[in-house]
Amino acid sequence: MPLRVRLLLAVLLAALVAAAPARADLSPPAEDFFTLNVQDVFHKFPSDVQRAALFAAAGAKGFGSGRMDVPWSSVEPAAPGAGGTPAYDWTATDRIARELAQGGMRWKPIFDMVPTWASGGATSFVPPTPDRVDEFARFAADFAARYGDGGTFWAANPALPARPVRVFEVWNEPNAERAWDGAPDAAEYVPVYTALRAAIKSVQPSAVVLIGAIFYGNPGDVADDAYIKAMFKAGGDGWAVDGMATHPYAPWAIGVLRNLRRQQAALDASGRGDVPLYVNELSWSAALDPVDAKLHTEQGPSFEQTRQGTVSVLLDTLLASDCRVRDIAIFNLADREDLGGLWGVFRSSGEITPFGQTLSDMAAAYRAATTSPAGRLHPCAGTPAALADQLPLDLALAPDGGCQQATVTYKGFPVELARVRAGAGQALTDALGRARLCAPPSAIYAELSWSDVPAVATTLRPAADPPPGPGDDAGGGQQQQQQPGGGGVTTTTKPSTGGGGTGSRCPCPAGEAAAQGGDDPSAGTTAAQGARATCPIRAVTPRSRRLATVLRKGLVLTVRASSGTASVSLGTRRPDARRLRRGKATITVKLPAKVRSQLRRARRPLVTVAVTLRGAGGCVAARTVTVALKRG
Repeated sequence: MPLRVRLLLAVLLAALVAAAPARADLSPPAEDFFTLNVQDVFHKFPSDVQRAALFAAAGAKGFGSGRMDVPWSSVEPAAPGAGGTPAYDWTATDRIARELAQGGMRWKPIFDMVPTWASGGATSFVPPTPDRVDEFARFAADFAARYGDGGTFWAANPALPARPVRVFEVWNEPNAERAWDGAPDAAEYVPVYTALRAAIKSVQPSAVVLIGAIFYGNPGDVADDAYIKAMFKAGGDGWAVDGMATHPYAPWAIGVLRNLRRQQAALDASGRGDVPLYVNELSWSAALDPVDAKLHTEQGPSFEQTRQGTVSVLLDTLLASDCRVRDIAIFNLADREDLGGLWGVFRSSGEITPFGQTLSDMAAAYRAATTSPAGRLHPCAGTPAALADQLPLDLALAPDGGCQQATVTYKGFPVELARVRAGAGQALTDALGRARLCAPPSAIYAELSWSDVPAVATTLRPAADPPPGPGDDAGGGQQQQQQPGGGGVTTTTKPSTGGGGTGSRCPCPAGEAAAQGGDDPSAGTTAAQGARATCPIRAVTPRSRRLATVLRKGLVLTVRASSGTASVSLGTRRPDARRLRRGKATITVKLPAKVRSQLRRARRPLVTVAVTLRGAGGCVAARTVTVALKRG
């Protein structure tokens, strides 16, 4: 059974009971579930004292493990000699294991960073040549013998808190172009994983060895679902795997769920629906400080409270879902805050962020809970959940020019890209959980869903004696009977008498209607916000994705629609606007020096812009578009 738990109030109260019984249904150990990526701490914080303070702060807040690469290239910089005996220098890996353990954290290592003598490549992210795979496996076994259960490192350091390695990962994002020598190939990856898994388990039979994290996919990468299918086809019937890591990045909770559902469908199609998922990279950025409250960073505009809401509703969904999630890891523990946004759970000063405190509170509740409602929600299967099992959203309504301004929250935090609905009308919430809809307050409700992901959270409440049959769920978007006393909806006005039941509209300004959602939240695009009539943007395409070209000439976008004026804005810069001719407009966005500097240093160089189309008759459409840039 997957390891997850619904963090609702009743469970939280039960979690406080002393001497709680052990949870046989949860694996791996609860203290290892909430993981932090620590790569930036080791790469960007040269001070031993500062790193020690960050790891101690993370351990004290309940983060029991850290994900970090294994630098084989540092441990064995030269090929074995004539006798075949390796000459190891464990200095770098000893430091990683020691510093994490001193902070109360367990290392979750990633086997990559191959020495050039074993790969023949120019960088450490080129896989080993076929004749060197056995040496890669030999190194992995020796690593496990040193740092795993009963390892020689722990025996040689008895004063150190023992935190032996138990979960190992073979490569990072092998389906990504940049991570597999420019040409990812599942058939090449399978023998690497197979050899390392066998070698590690020969030393530590209880070890969990993961397929390297599958990335959702940028241009040039192999699509995640295609790679998964190709990988299991190459592995053949009975290919032994312990789990699959995944990086289902998306700006919104519903986008992450869509990515996971697509990957789960690929596993099901391969006959391997039993393989558990380890979500070991997720992140959302926020403005560093209130000076720039709305920041356009790599994954769209965000606020600190936005990422608190996103992580709360997403993790509670995953813990109660059918997605068989065995780990959740945030990227990252802390960073130097030099990429124009705040990505870390902690500030570089060691102070925990509000987002980090929310995550810490969730981790504490998870460990204290005694029951697991795994499988109550079905986002990976795509089937509706009972209304009573969905997470409880809150909805506040206020009058706004004859319509209603809605605010959707979860545990007090805004929910982005929730659907505010009334009959056939709907609007999608922004980063502060707000949307505007023209309908009577009594007809409005909200849910977190998409066309291929049934509702996992809603403001609706089941009636005291709900009617039997298909009306028991909100997966199809039909309004449910609400509990007396509000049912999660707060209004600041009396219900309108100008309209009747579900689907009736209040008086709206001329030309206004409910915005209809249809864009893809897993790919970084939102539908129009607000309640104006929409005129669709057919496509937004970059002329070039080459980083060097964009840095030199700017980001050139072609916007296609029927007619109107298109504008593109980057952060707080004044939008660049062009009138469409023959259904298209080409707009060049010049990048400020600060943005160019950020892109040069970024691990994944991405540019996010807001595209707006103003058409005839006052119609408006808007998209947030993220362009992935390619180096070289």
